[in-house]
Amino acid sequence: QVIRLCDISGQKAFSSVFIQGPVGVGKTYLASVIAAMREAIEGNLSVTSDEQYLDLGSFDEHYRHVITPPGTEDLITSEIFGHLKYAFTGANEERPAIFEDENNSPVIRTVFFDEIGRASLLMQIKLLEVYNSKKYKKVGCKKHKPTDAFLISASNQDLLGLVKQGTMTPDFLSRILGGVKLVIP
Repeated sequence: QVIRLCDISGQKAFSSVFIQGPVGVGKTYLASVIAAMREAIEGNLSVTSDEQYLDLGSFDEHYRHVITPPGTEDLITSEIFGHLKYAFTGANEERPAIFEDENNSPVIRTVFFDEIGRASLLMQIKLLEVYNSKKYKKVGCKKHKPTDAFLISASNQDLLGLVKQGTMTPDFLSRILGGVKLVIP
């Protein structure tokens, strides 16, 4: 039944997937299965039986798992969106964004934001721009780069409660929940 839900969630018709559930129920594993099924649907991963969905093989080169980090805005922005060489003190080499491979090519097809409820308000605004425009901008760069990455997010927190507390914007919540929502008891 879970595999069937993942298959439905991975369909091209959906722009995003949100997985909610307590710690330790397998949200990360579920996200990787959804991403693998999406790859299979797009013809980038060959699948012959349900069990092969669980063997991700070379699929990892097109998938990023980001644990939404606590920390300073500049560090988080640099970690997620990358930066150009010399964009700030200590940036001695260019860093790829999570949407890029090591050659700075935007080839990542699925990004999983784990514990999205920890994202700061500024990070929510920046991620909302990626959700809406399918573009991102590296630190120190003047131009946006396109991405067609499918975004999966997860949390063990009550996101509506975070909106009421003022730590999550209603627009961000609406966008996260705009696709498929899977609740794991």
